[in-house]
Amino acid sequence: MDVPTNSVVDSVPLTGQYSLRYRSSARLVLDADADRLWVLGLVAQAAQLLEFNAGKMLPLHHVVVRAAVQDAAAMDGHLYLATSVGLADLAPGAAGTTLLPAVHGAVSAVAADPVRNRLIVLDASTPGAVVVVSAGRAGTRRTFGDLIKGSIAIVGDEIWVGGYGGGIRGGYRALVARLDPVTLAPVQTSSIALRVDRVDVSPGARDIWVTTGAVGVWCIDAVDGTILERWPSASAPVTSGLGGAYVIDAGLVVPLVLRGCAG
Repeated sequence: MDVPTNSVVDSVPLTGQYSLRYRSSARLVLDADADRLWVLGLVAQAAQLLEFNAGKMLPLHHVVVRAAVQDAAAMDGHLYLATSVGLADLAPGAAGTTLLPAVHGAVSAVAADPVRNRLIVLDASTPGAVVVVSAGRAGTRRTFGDLIKGSIAIVGDEIWVGGYGGGIRGGYRALVARLDPVTLAPVQTSSIALRVDRVDVSPGARDIWVTTGAVGVWCIDAVDGTILERWPSASAPVTSGLGGAYVIDAGLVVPLVLRGCAG
């Protein structure tokens, strides 16, 4: 994304209509192609959606959603929300969100797949159900047993699912799998699943980030799942571009030194 050299703004205050509610958690969603940045303020049963022009850091739009939001993804200027009542779409300039008919019930995760012009979601009404959503309608659907706390990461052509499910003796086992883009069948796993009990995956620019909800961040190859680097004291969230990444480490926001990971 090119930032205009004649009007560079490196920050914008979240005040007035664009302030976040007290005790809400926040996350960022960037749609570089549409030059849009969303700040999501999340509380138990509602969410604030604050839209900004990303290049100029100008506030554009403010929407309140009366539902619990679990995840979000941006594509073609739309913001898609995984909510407690379904898959919601905030269209460009719309006054509110619209529920898409693709999934009936709660959605726990959503990821944009711009290469194939579609979304991949996790249907919370059926544990482990991964669903393709195209033009607002459901397509391919596949269920991964008793997958719990699932997450999706899409980097280029590659689709990864992470989470955990029931293991032997009542314990948990981690799942980190690359999916076939047509059938959604698992075609590759990562050895990192043997090292941890619970997994969250998130996309980098070229690689996949893996966290566990505790300290420790891994970078794995988006094609074959090879572990490229590990930072034992770092923790989520991770955000990155090519050659650069930032995490929380000991209460500070710090850059990661990338040696084997592309970011």
